[in-house]
Amino acid sequence: MRIARRFSLLAAALAALAGCSHAGDVTRVAADFNRAIADSRNQQTLLNVVRASAREPLQFTAIGEVTATVNRSVGLDTVAANLITGGRDSISPALRLGASTVPVLRMTPLANKEFVEGLLKPTPPQTLASFIDAGWDADFLLPLLVASYDCGGARFVNSGEAGKDGDEVRRRLIAAAPDLDLHLAVPPDETARINVPSADALSALAAGRGGYTVDKIEAGPSPDMVRLTLTRPAPGTWTVNPARLCGSGGGGALSFAGNGAFSIQLRSPEGILYFLGEAMRPCYLAGSPVCEIAYEKNGQRRYLFRVFAGNPPAGAAAVTTELYGRRYWIPRLDAEDRDRSLKTLTFIAELIALQSNPVPLSPSLISIPQ
Repeated sequence: MRIARRFSLLAAALAALAGCSHAGDVTRVAADFNRAIADSRNQQTLLNVVRASAREPLQFTAIGEVTATVNRSVGLDTVAANLITGGRDSISPALRLGASTVPVLRMTPLANKEFVEGLLKPTPPQTLASFIDAGWDADFLLPLLVASYDCGGARFVNSGEAGKDGDEVRRRLIAAAPDLDLHLAVPPDETARINVPSADALSALAAGRGGYTVDKIEAGPSPDMVRLTLTRPAPGTWTVNPARLCGSGGGGALSFAGNGAFSIQLRSPEGILYFLGEAMRPCYLAGSPVCEIAYEKNGQRRYLFRVFAGNPPAGAAAVTTELYGRRYWIPRLDAEDRDRSLKTLTFIAELIALQSNPVPLSPSLISIPQ
């Protein structure tokens, strides 16, 4: 009777423990996968920068879906004791708990036409404006995004090569960032008036003509003709006014449209990766222990991007990757918060997500056993 009562109490406790811990397992699994996906994204971005430094093709992979089944096992084990001498504790029940997860990941190699087009598409000015409005520092964004600018026929290229003219261009971009004035200048709409046969008036009203919309229909010069008034929105031109870029002679007003004497060209997401790769290339070829793009702000040296080579000290690396047997890593944020390397990885990932459609219709399936 006492053994039976002990089994009953343990079974009740077992059921209670199983019910209470299941929700905790789901929370833990969800958090673990969240961290793993973020780490995978950062490693992939860093690996592509290293590939770019070797001037190799880039490769991207997306995790389209993650499913994880939490399997729980519960049971009672009985342990035989005192069988020789006998006694009421001859059989002792023992509690047994177990849990496991079986993850299934849908991995998608990103090489479809839509993704590549988005990767190659220059960043639109409104995206730059959105990041600045969201609180991102202009002195961080401009060196990454601005590929070159033209001041009255003199073109300045923001290259990734260290010790070249690109360093001075980046210095001027950073110096101009506090005075950045980015806005959309919209000229008046274009208006046109044409005479068309009366039979064509209805179709013109429904579909417009050559990008114009029909705003007004009037009597034409003859009974079988009508006069259409059409309008077409003029293309907006983004302008930026960094006076320190072009100096007083150029007035400092540049256009993103690129159709005038003053213009700015913005990089694509792939362009940013190759820009960083070129900055790393001397270290990649020479086997140097660290490569960096540094700049000064408020008298303090900061790092737009900094990558170390070799094996990192324990706990020092935030992101690590490997290419051809050599490890590369980005450090964790230092106490003085001068290193922007992790912020650069985040910005690249968000920019790619904004400009690309990453998931094709038929992803491949990879099952990872426990």
